[in-house]
Amino acid sequence: MKLSQLTALGTGDLMPALLYGFEFPDAAEAPPEHSSSPPEEPPDWLITTSVQAGGYSMSYYAVVGAVFRIADNTSHALQDPTPFIRLFHLMAEDSDIRAIERDFPQQRELCGTWGAAYNSNQLGRLDRWLRRFFSLPSPRDGLEAFVRLGMPTEHQMLGWTHLHVLNPPQTLEGLGVQAALTTRDAFGPPDDDFLQAMGSRIGGRAPELYLVWENSD
Repeated sequence: MKLSQLTALGTGDLMPALLYGFEFPDAAEAPPEHSSSPPEEPPDWLITTSVQAGGYSMSYYAVVGAVFRIADNTSHALQDPTPFIRLFHLMAEDSDIRAIERDFPQQRELCGTWGAAYNSNQLGRLDRWLRRFFSLPSPRDGLEAFVRLGMPTEHQMLGWTHLHVLNPPQTLEGLGVQAALTTRDAFGPPDDDFLQAMGSRIGGRAPELYLVWENSD
């Protein structure tokens, strides 16, 4: 099963996003064809997202699943999510540290890190920030630009707008990626069922949520 490959770096305002699916050690192993391929073609929303994380000391992660761009899901926010989105834009590549310190001082220590996992204080700051805007699981662990939120409640992601790839599979990199993406419908029960079945084929795993944004370096 050949999937579209999205690199979550240098994509303009595509990020931040929620990924709902399965984490793999790297994109080359995601997913193993013999264990996860259904007999039919994969849906056009099933994407391998590669994430550079860790600030100035980088590491790499891959998640196979659905991609929910935050800016496409403002209707699910508890309040206007513009500040939420803006913070992660400021934290992205070539971060605007001065603006973060001025406008989001409580979140300053989440940006410009050196590869270490977020500590409990940092996760707490991120949790409080996230919960101001969305009803989502609390951050479990992670590091700059890649945070594991764990499993959502049953059917929690139904109705969220997810990305579809035009003419898949495609390699999606750089500023032009949005021209190859569309948001024609919402994540529905058949989509959730697909991920649940996929999890059964790869060792009885359940799909999980990940919060990702563009790394600062």
